[in-house]
Amino acid sequence: MIDPRLSSLKRDGIACFDKPGVHALPIQRFDDGTVKARLIQSLPDYQGVFGRPQTEVVFDAKVCSQASFNLDKYRISLRKARSRQLRHMYERSSFGSACFFLIHFNGRQLKTRSVPAVTYAFPVRENHPLWVSFESGSHKSISIKDCESYAIEVPWTLYRQERIPRPDVMLASVAVAKMNSGRMNGSWNEV
Repeated sequence: MIDPRLSSLKRDGIACFDKPGVHALPIQRFDDGTVKARLIQSLPDYQGVFGRPQTEVVFDAKVCSQASFNLDKYRISLRKARSRQLRHMYERSSFGSACFFLIHFNGRQLKTRSVPAVTYAFPVRENHPLWVSFESGSHKSISIKDCESYAIEVPWTLYRQERIPRPDVMLASVAVAKMNSGRMNGSWNEV
């Protein structure tokens, strides 16, 4: 859903987002020069820059049909692809990059009420309260309540000639960058 928006932002010279390549671990080298390798998805979905001076943005896009987004596979101790993604975002955010999970919670129909669809940009920084709690083992997921406390709600908008509303990734990137630079008066929800 967001690729056409990112292409438009690049075309208009506003921001440049790309999908990082896949890493490969060589398993066997053959005499003819070919290599048998295992592919490793090790970086978040998107990496890019915007603004002058440039601000780097790194984010992973997720869709969740549950009440919360499960973080079990992101445990650094697991040393798996998703933990490498989180470690990469921790590292980049420590240098001032705007790193976040773009989490879209699908709408759900419960027995007594409806839960509308909503999208959030949840910041990833090692010193962030949720991530500190996650690393200590006491937090296992990101709930909508967590998002209401710590994240930026991302509206779905039309850009230029688009006919389909898409998540406003540019707004999310700028807002998370402002959070990281401390220009938001200490409030996680101020945009």
